[in-house]
Amino acid sequence: MKKNILVLLVIFVLIISVFTGCKQDPEPDPVSIEGRINQFVGDLNTASGRSGISKHFHSSHPFSNIDADVLIPLFPTLPDGSSYSVGSISSGDSTRTVVINRTSLASIGRTFIMLAAGNNWYILNITVAP
Repeated sequence: MKKNILVLLVIFVLIISVFTGCKQDPEPDPVSIEGRINQFVGDLNTASGRSGISKHFHSSHPFSNIDADVLIPLFPTLPDGSSYSVGSISSGDSTRTVVINRTSLASIGRTFIMLAAGNNWYILNITVAP
């Protein structure tokens, strides 16, 4: 009888450990369009952020495979003490017109075209806003 209880106890522990050990990692919090744009603009302000800026681009866009220096015409490196910030983001579908403020410089307008990948939004393209 004791042997049967011990066997049942071992089986129970194995079943519990299988179910608790097979949990999938929770999916990271989804990144909204506005969240992705804010993260991107925040990364423009640091050298380490600019070096990893491609993570904000959808894998189908060439920016996802190139160096951040390509972005300099759209977002030049600012002088010390200056930074980029999001002034406003238009509402709409997957295209957003964004006013980007620059400390001690005129604001600039950029159009971000976004593409969803699962629960996350990524930048597909950036152009100068009309």
